[in-house]
Amino acid sequence: MRINSDADFCENLAAPIGSAFRYATYKLPESQRRAMHAIQAMHVELDNVLHTIAEPHVAKARLDWWQGELDRIEAGSAAHPISKALIKARQAHELPLEYLRLRLEGAQMDIQYTGYRTEQDLAQYLSQTGGSIWQLFGRVLGLGREADEPLHRLGTLSRRLRLLQYFGRDLASGRIYLPSTYLEAHGVKPADLMLPSPPDTVHSLFEEEAARLARELNELREALPIGEN
Repeated sequence: MRINSDADFCENLAAPIGSAFRYATYKLPESQRRAMHAIQAMHVELDNVLHTIAEPHVAKARLDWWQGELDRIEAGSAAHPISKALIKARQAHELPLEYLRLRLEGAQMDIQYTGYRTEQDLAQYLSQTGGSIWQLFGRVLGLGREADEPLHRLGTLSRRLRLLQYFGRDLASGRIYLPSTYLEAHGVKPADLMLPSPPDTVHSLFEEEAARLARELNELREALPIGEN
């Protein structure tokens, strides 16, 4: 596929043909669509550092580079296609750079992974890798600051659902995105998760987790200030 612009680069990365994100954004006005693609491209790029770079020191160096690139975005002098698209998005929609910095910190938590002991520990990670991105989406869509809190919750929930979807992949890489206290409460050991035929306690844990996330999603549908005007 030919890439003729920064916007094309972001679209190919964030919203490839057939993806849900492409269909979710294709009817938006051009300025909003391109801003959404730039934000999502940054999100995908940071995830790709974890999943495509095997050597931790190389991954860290890449994230360190992005740390400097965020400073260049703020100064309006960045050169990466995603960065240049984000500069335009910030100018058009007054996007706070702090949310991108939080997302980068979340990527650094992935590289430095040591597990999550409590729900609060995991919540911080979900906030930085999911909540911050959805708050930026809200700014692009013009939802206003009153939408920040429900959008943050929706972003963390979306991230948790995504991690549940790819639980096996992350487990194979030695990462478990569930609190260890949660596993203990269900009588599940990390080794149980690796078994070809896991015990019933594992099935019970995931059934409860899925039900809880579904309840949270229903609550958020009522909280989001969409369609009120």
